[in-house]
Amino acid sequence: AFLAPNGIAYLRISTCDNEGEIDEIAAAVEKIAACKGVILDLRGNSGGRMQEALEACGFFLKEGLLATLKFRWEEGVGVKVKQYFVNEDQYFEIEELPNGERSTRKGTRRPPLLAGKPLVILMNRRTASAGELTICALGQNGIAGQVSIVGSGQTPGKGIGQAEYDILDG
Repeated sequence: AFLAPNGIAYLRISTCDNEGEIDEIAAAVEKIAACKGVILDLRGNSGGRMQEALEACGFFLKEGLLATLKFRWEEGVGVKVKQYFVNEDQYFEIEELPNGERSTRKGTRRPPLLAGKPLVILMNRRTASAGELTICALGQNGIAGQVSIVGSGQTPGKGIGQAEYDILDG
């Protein structure tokens, strides 16, 4: 990340694949927090950990619905829905089961140091998965007229994710 003399910041996030990557992004955001606007470069970002990408979105947004995920329910009937949000002081997840049961997990969030600033997001045909999720969350929740998405080619449009599950004990 760097801050140009004209007050425009450039931030490159090349991956969300490494656990703890958010700490590196946080350090870069602090470095450019005084900017007038941001160029967020997600070209070639092939994705990675959804949680890292969602937390990174919080630097740019004061509040909003970041993502809605739908899962086949373990019992084979219906769909489990998880929604991820940020508000002024929390990052939280709401889970709703097909039987109507709801649960909420809350966590602290990092300060939205870049929220409300004009944002240009650079993408290309190799921006995928968590990179696409970041584009969607920022595009849908950013201030109208202050978020522009610029790029060449279509993204893969992955629209799905994967998770690790232990099947056998040991």
